Parts: sequence; structure tokens; C-alpha cells
Amino acid sequence: MRGLAVRRRALFCGVLGAGIAFAQRKLGAKSTPPLRPPGAAEESAFVGACVRCGNCARACPAGIIHADSAANGIAGVLAPVLRFERDYCREDCSACGQVCPSGAIARLPLDQKRRQLIGLARIDLDTCLLANGRECTACIRQCPYGALTREDRDGGFSAIPALDKGKCNGCGACEAVCPVETVKAIRVVRKE
Repeated sequence: MRGLAVRRRALFCGVLGAGIAFAQRKLGAKSTPPLRPPGAAEESAFVGACVRCGNCARACPAGIIHADSAANGIAGVLAPVLRFERDYCREDCSACGQVCPSGAIARLPLDQKRRQLIGLARIDLDTCLLANGRECTACIRQCPYGALTREDRDGGFSAIPALDKGKCNGCGACEAVCPVETVKAIRVVRKE
């Protein structure tokens, strides 16, 4: 009996999400798509396919998957979004795709998951400690993909973090470790 209730809920949420996504597209509502788990379908397909079951959030050992609020548009309400406040999308984990019952998040082997583009790190040099003459290389040291390096300026008297976009998959390790409070100096954003 419980299995039937879960399937009904999944069907209801899937139909509701698809309907809302369709309506939003027809009405021309524009919002910046949020960061979704690696292997997530294209946004309009994702919000229709995701059944909002919460399996991915419960399976995530890093605790970075959260239920979306209406801030990203009504079509995505309760769908999974990534937040890198305390941790990042681990390079040795593909749990979210393995537990997704609808296929909204693909079941990717680890080597393929590591190559999935979640987003791209964006550095705010105005608030970056290293770029403002302070000794900080936290993001550079934490990056598991070697996408961040220290670039010396002014003959070695100053430095900034430099991003190799070809190596960055948007895992959020840099954002999670950034010591700048309130708004991090490095943030992962959706690549359009």
C-alpha cells in the first residue's frame, strides 16, 4: 500500500512540475537557472521529470543538496539545488544519480560524473583576500581538479587567484572553503 502512495505522489509531482514548467515557458517567465546536481537534465526537462522525492538530498554525504524555494521560479519548487556553504560535490561520489527514481539526474559512473559541468567558479577580485594583498590561498589549495592557481602580478609583489575554465566543473570546493564572510569571494554560478 505504501508503494502505491509513493508512486501516486511521484506521478502527481511530476505532472505538476511539468505543467508549471510549461506554463512558465509559455508566459515567458525568465529566471536564472539554479545549480543542479551533476547529471541533471536540461532545466525545463529537469523540473518536469524531478518528482521532488528528496532521495538525492538524503543520499548526499556532503549535505549540499537542498529543496529549491520559489526564488528560482515556481517550476523548480522543492526540486534539488546545490549550496556550497560548508562542503562541496565530492569527486568520489555519484550517490544522487544512483537514487533518482525518475531519471531527472542521470546515473553516471564516477569518471563521467567528474567531467559533468555543474557550473563555473566566478572570482570577485574586489573581495578576494589574496587579490587585496592578504595571504590566502584556501581556494587554490582546496580545488580537487587543479583549476585554480596563483598568478603573480607586479613583478611578484601582488597576486590573484586565476581560474582555468577548462578544468573547473563547478564542484564548489573553492566556495565552501573561502574565508570571506557574508558573500564569498569565489562562487559557483550556472554556466549559460
